[in-house]
Amino acid sequence: MRVPLIARWPGQIPAGSTCKHPVTAMDLTPTLMNLSQINESTPKDGRDISQWLKGDLDFKIPQKVFFYFWERELQAIRQGPWKLRLSHIDTQSPNPSAIGNGGVRGSIMKVQREQALFDLRKDPGETTDISKSHPKVLQRMIDLVNKGKSITRSK
Repeated sequence: MRVPLIARWPGQIPAGSTCKHPVTAMDLTPTLMNLSQINESTPKDGRDISQWLKGDLDFKIPQKVFFYFWERELQAIRQGPWKLRLSHIDTQSPNPSAIGNGGVRGSIMKVQREQALFDLRKDPGETTDISKSHPKVLQRMIDLVNKGKSITRSK
């Protein structure tokens, strides 16, 4: 899911600036804590993106691996521009015939999703599986999935 973040802070955030780096809701807590000058030593899942908000779009933050869970099921993983969707049953897929009914949530349906690799720079809609043309990337992503599963099992 891609939802824009719109932020306004006159004198701090340059008007009309945009950032194409992936940001998640997890990044808001450490960012707002830094901007509010709240010092907290408890580790946070997110990253402080205040430099980006203030217009330093060249500021580099190491890319984390994002694990996409629905309830307790790992459904996808993302690293940089690469996203590997794992085989799973999507229980919250919108019914295309019920979309756009005046803000009322349409019906949902179950859809079997097969494993697929996407380059989100070229295919943000995740329409074309490129696993066969990028076997090394696929294997690296599968290795990350296995590493992530072993970490979550040990906790």
